[in-house]
Amino acid sequence: MTVLPGGGPPFSVFARLASVLEILVTNDATGKEYTAEAVGELLMDAGATQAAFIWGANKPTADDQSNPGVPLYCLYGTGLDTISSATYATADFSDVRARVSFTEGDGTAPLASLQVCDSWRQQRQRDDLVHVRRYPGVRHADLLRNQEAFADVLGFVIDLTVGPGDWE
Repeated sequence: MTVLPGGGPPFSVFARLASVLEILVTNDATGKEYTAEAVGELLMDAGATQAAFIWGANKPTADDQSNPGVPLYCLYGTGLDTISSATYATADFSDVRARVSFTEGDGTAPLASLQVCDSWRQQRQRDDLVHVRRYPGVRHADLLRNQEAFADVLGFVIDLTVGPGDWE
């Protein structure tokens, strides 16, 4: 997961679903604004050349938002403040404290990104293969520590071996 210096948002988690025109990062010192389409340039400008290379190599896969057509179980938290954009004051992104904006999510990824599975179900392309569970108030990193979510993971492992249960 790529995080900019100074604690910026982890772009690999949510940039792929951000609107092409939505500004994710602003650099006040240079006057540059970066959207999801410009994450590679942002990483280069921040001095993260290896991350920019990895981002570029994986971008075609991340850009494909079509239903994968295989059984998929999506579990995610909701209702938590999550960074949606950041503004840096220094040209090299070295701010210890960037100004950030928030949106709803799981504390790591914004809800719009987490809902990709919901969009696959709505596409009606073998939506019987896409199963979704939401956990209000559960943080991204705490999902498997949550008893309900852990039980659901065990349940879908059983579903994969003996047949589907009561997933959406």
